[in-house]
Formats: sequence, C-alpha cells, structure tokens
Amino acid sequence: MSLSDYIVVGKIIATHGIKGWLTIKSFTSNPKDIFSYNLEININNKITSINIDNYNFMPKKITMKLKELNCIEDTEDYITKDILVHKNNLPKTTEGEYYWYQLINCAVHTHEHVKIGLVKSLLRSGETDILIIWNDDLKKEIFIPFIKEYLIKVNLEDNLIIVKWNETF
Repeated sequence: MSLSDYIVVGKIIATHGIKGWLTIKSFTSNPKDIFSYNLEININNKITSINIDNYNFMPKKITMKLKELNCIEDTEDYITKDILVHKNNLPKTTEGEYYWYQLINCAVHTHEHVKIGLVKSLLRSGETDILIIWNDDLKKEIFIPFIKEYLIKVNLEDNLIIVKWNETF
C-alpha cells in the first residue's frame, strides 16, 4: 500500500514522562474521535498498526501509551511522525458529506462556468468549513464557505466543485 491510501488524522509531537507515553495532536473534528479509528504509523518507510495500551485527555494535551513502548528511549522513532488511517477504514459518508481530503485539488468553478481555482486546503471557522482556493491568475487565495448558500454541486469523479460566487463577494 502507498501513503496516498492514507490520511493523516494526528501527529506525535513529544514524549510524556519516562515510561514510553507520547503526546499527540489530533486533527479529527472531535479530538476524542482519533481513538475510534484503526491507527497506523509510518516508521522507517514501513506502515504498521499502532497498538494502543492506554490514552488520556488532559486539559491542554492528549497522551497515549503504546504496548511496545516501555521507556522514553523506545519512543525515539515515533516523535514527529504522522498518525495515519487507511481511507478504506473511514466511516462511509452520506449524500452531501465529504472528507476534506476528497475536496483538496478539486477545481472550483462559478455557476457561470468561470474557473476560480483549485482547493488547496480547508479550515474550520466555528461550525463552517471554508474552502481555501488558490487562484493562479490573481496569485492569491480565495476563501469560500462550504455551505449550501454557496454550494451548487460537488462532483468527486470529475474533481469539480460548482459554487455561487463572484469577485464582489
């Protein structure tokens, strides 16, 4: 399997204590959801399952203990590594729901067939996801809320998103 078959759902950022615990950052919309997936990690170009023994949610961080890590020295290869989930292990989406990775690199056009650009990333602002679109002609980013008010169609087969948008917005 290739790394393109995976999405990053978190990152190991530091050790926690001396008994092999790790501090992680969750990229899931609800940080607690990270532990509901079959997590994997790429160590020395080999993707392997993460065998979680325990985890804790602290006020300012999340920690986890892996079965194979028993001291701080064992954690060396894990620090700064991404936490992965195979795309096939993600819950199925319903009509009108999309994972962010599916939208990245989609072309965005207006309802008047004017190309706005390509989705480079997304961000969450409150309850709304925002498409960050790179417009090559203008050499700038354009931010469009990913909400029904602006969204006409998402066609993942053609990597195309159609929106109600004009330059005066």
